[in-house]
Amino acid sequence: MSGVPPINIHEEDTSDKSLSSSGNQKPIIHKERNRFFEALVIITSLLLIWGVSLLPTIFYANKLPAPLEQQGNFNTSNQTMPIFRYPCSHPLVLNEKNMCEPPCPWVMLTDAEDFALRVVDNFSIAVSLLGFVIILLTWIRIKQLRCFPHVIPLYIQGLSSAISFLIAVANGMGRKKAFCSSKFYKEAGENPTTFCTIQGVLIHYFSVALALWFVVYSINLLQMIYSDSLVSLQGNRYKVKHVVCSLICWLLPCIPIGIVLGSKSTSYNGLSMRLCFPQPDADTDDTDTAFFTTTFITEVLLGVGCTCLFFVVYKLFMLRDTSMVIGEQAESRKKKMNKV
Repeated sequence: MSGVPPINIHEEDTSDKSLSSSGNQKPIIHKERNRFFEALVIITSLLLIWGVSLLPTIFYANKLPAPLEQQGNFNTSNQTMPIFRYPCSHPLVLNEKNMCEPPCPWVMLTDAEDFALRVVDNFSIAVSLLGFVIILLTWIRIKQLRCFPHVIPLYIQGLSSAISFLIAVANGMGRKKAFCSSKFYKEAGENPTTFCTIQGVLIHYFSVALALWFVVYSINLLQMIYSDSLVSLQGNRYKVKHVVCSLICWLLPCIPIGIVLGSKSTSYNGLSMRLCFPQPDADTDDTDTAFFTTTFITEVLLGVGCTCLFFVVYKLFMLRDTSMVIGEQAESRKKKMNKV
């Protein structure tokens, strides 16, 4: 019958479908399931990021009180305390009050643990300095990387290498010369050496500046990957942005350093005879200044930076297989990938 149109055996299903990123047709119910799964992944990842970042704060806020010494019922007013004139057990030494106490270079580690820590320290320092040299040569060789924000990884690696260099200097000087202002451990902690104070200030400054630059870099990556337009990194906008971010990242660390230097209960003291960092004085129980000017700042900045990086990775994951998609949408996605 010539008047009847031919039957199309390849006729598509008329159910409501949406176009996937690969060009295939998928039912809406699958799309809703994917959205639910993506939301679950995002929420879980954010909880993990901030849970790890704020873990020191959680422990600090729920710290256990120190056990109280139990007082005996006996009266010692008529008793004479013994004077320890016999040789002290190693590594204790006899002080001017005829009491045994640890010497200044003493650490709470066995010889094997101390040796292992030195090996790890030296290896980490060597890797950090080598990484900085490689990144520096790369930035010198490739001119396009010298603009903002691509220059930020050089700042981050440089700050990390500076911290490693300060620890290497202390290791080269030796613990006694670097951290001991007295023969006895307690007196040395109450009166840190000049080198200890200088090293503590610089490590404190470099640590906060590094965390700030990490946040700036993460935010800029996030902004670039979610932007719909390509902006020349050589333009005035990015030059002004570089100046503003530099002022923030290089000047803000001076605030917590000034707080520590002006504090009467916190100072830069030796930490395990490795480096100097803000610590509460021996005659005070005030640990808030040391914690909130160091650990709390860096962990909050770490959480913000890792959150931004997570959304960068998430966006890149969503833009995968762009070559299989045709049309204007593919070109827009490809431009975003090229920016990264």
